Amino acid sequence: MTTRDQFGLLGVDPDRLLAECTFRMLNPDEIRNSMAFRSTFKPIGDKRTQAAS
Repeated sequence: MTTRDQFGLLGVDPDRLLAECTFRMLNPDEIRNSMAFRSTFKPIGDKRTQAAS
């Protein structure tokens, strides 16, 4: 795994299927939630550092 932004969420509009799909990077809160971190966990560093850790 690299330390660059690598986690994303791909959404597809069913009406347009593959003609127009959307993509966005997950933010650090979404990454932590998907990894089941406790709500009391306090991350350090900037957004890029938090996503790369």
